[in-house]
Amino acid sequence: MTDVRDLADARAARAVRERIETTLGEAGIWMHAAVRDGVVTLTGPVPTERARLAAVTACRRTPGVRTVHDALDPASDAGVAGSDLDLAIAVEDLLYGLDPVFQGLAVDVREGTVLLTGTLDRHAQRAAAVRVARTVPGVRGVLSGIVLRTHPSAWRARPIG
Repeated sequence: MTDVRDLADARAARAVRERIETTLGEAGIWMHAAVRDGVVTLTGPVPTERARLAAVTACRRTPGVRTVHDALDPASDAGVAGSDLDLAIAVEDLLYGLDPVFQGLAVDVREGTVLLTGTLDRHAQRAAAVRVARTVPGVRGVLSGIVLRTHPSAWRARPIG
């Protein structure tokens, strides 16, 4: 039998996740919210102090939440990961682990801005790589230098007329 409190906590946890996503977008992707008896405990990295405050405020305004324990780890202005090398490694790990198609991409980071270069087959793959890179805490921006391969079917002769 399901405990009524467990069900209420599950609903509150879902509502908290939705609020964080709505409030912070990709900046909240690495946050974790645990709910027990209406008490939310927020953990994980956030890119800025402002994002931390926004997450806590959003949680407090969520129905079913009585108290919010803030254990979030706001980064300095330099970014969550600390250095450009740390960010590059984090982006590579995430991309390469997500899909083998991304293993041909090169990742370069300067002052928190990620430059992705390489070759992919589809527009959707390029867009996904950029979206994924943006989710890494500390990334300030993403530039795409990804070139799309020309598909062989584009060069097939077609009858005219």
